[in-house]
Amino acid sequence: MQLYFNKCLSESLSCSSRLSASDYKYSQQALLDIRKSKDYCALDTTTESFIKELGLLRQPAATPTATMTAAPTKRRRKRCARKQKRGKRGGIRARLAASPSRPAIPSIILANVRSLDNKMDHIRLLRSANRTVSNCCVLVFTETWLNDNIPDSAVQLEQLTCYRADRAHGNGCKQRGGGVCVYIRDAWCQDAMVVCRHCSPLAKFMIIKCRPFYLPREFTAVLLIAAYIPPTSSSSDRNAALNELYQAISEQQTAHPDGFAIVAGDFNHANLKTVLPKLYQHVNFPTREKNTLDLVYTSLKGAYKASPLPHIGLSDHLTVMLMPA
Repeated sequence: MQLYFNKCLSESLSCSSRLSASDYKYSQQALLDIRKSKDYCALDTTTESFIKELGLLRQPAATPTATMTAAPTKRRRKRCARKQKRGKRGGIRARLAASPSRPAIPSIILANVRSLDNKMDHIRLLRSANRTVSNCCVLVFTETWLNDNIPDSAVQLEQLTCYRADRAHGNGCKQRGGGVCVYIRDAWCQDAMVVCRHCSPLAKFMIIKCRPFYLPREFTAVLLIAAYIPPTSSSSDRNAALNELYQAISEQQTAHPDGFAIVAGDFNHANLKTVLPKLYQHVNFPTREKNTLDLVYTSLKGAYKASPLPHIGLSDHLTVMLMPA
C-alpha cells in the first residue's frame, strides 16, 4: 500500500508541471481508503508541506480577525434608570413608605400617655426603633398632665412641632390630669395654626388647621381635632361634653366646608356619631383592657386602617397607629 501511495505521489509530481493545483482532481474516497488501511503511515514534514503547496490538503477554517466587528449588542439598562424596579410592590403602603412626607392624608399615632413628661424617653426610643413611627405625620397624645411649670423644651421632639392644650386651673377643673398635645412633622406641614382651644370640666380639645404643601385638590385644609373627655358615670355629662365638641367642630366645618376633618382622642365611652353622624370611626380593637376608648373619626369612609402598638411606658392604653388606606 505504501508503494501504491508513493507511485500516486510520483505521478502527481510529474503532472505538477502540466497541471496547477486548482486543476488537479482526485478521488476523495480513494484517499479515505488509504488512510483507513493498516499500511498507511503519516507523511513526513517535507512531503506534507509539498502537498500543501499543490493544494491537495484541505486548509483549516480561517479564524475571525480582530479587525472584524462583532454584531451590535443591545445595551442593558441599569436598574437605577428604571422608573419602577422589577418585582416592586404597588399600593398606598408602598408609596407611603417611599415618600412618607407626601401622603394624601396624614398618618396618625394616638396614645393616652398619662403624663407626657415622664414618657419622653419611651417616645424617643419608639421613634428611633420603628421607622414607620419615625415617619409618622401626626402624633396625638391625651392625658398629658402638663402645666405652666413644664416648658415646651422639656417635651420637644426632633423634626416635630409641638402644640399644647394644658388643663386650666379653676372653673371646677382638677389640679392634675387631662390635657392634650399634638406633634406635627415639619416635613409634612409647616403651615399650621391653632384655631381653637377649649378646656372645661366636661371636655378638653384643641383644633389645628393644617395646610400641607402636598394636599389633594379635593381638600382645602386638614382639620386636626385632639379631644379628651374624662370618664363619668352620668350620661348627661357625656352628652354635654359631646355638644361642646359638636359646636366647635361645626363652626370649623362651616368655615372650611371642603376641609378634611380628623377627630382623635380618648372619649371614654362617649360616642361622637350621636351628634356628628356623618363621621366614620376607624379603630376596631380594644385599647384599654376590653374597652375601645381611644377613637379616631374622619369625614371619609375607609380612610384609615388602624393597628395596635405596645404601651408607652406604664400607660394602660395601647398605642393606635393609623395608616392611610
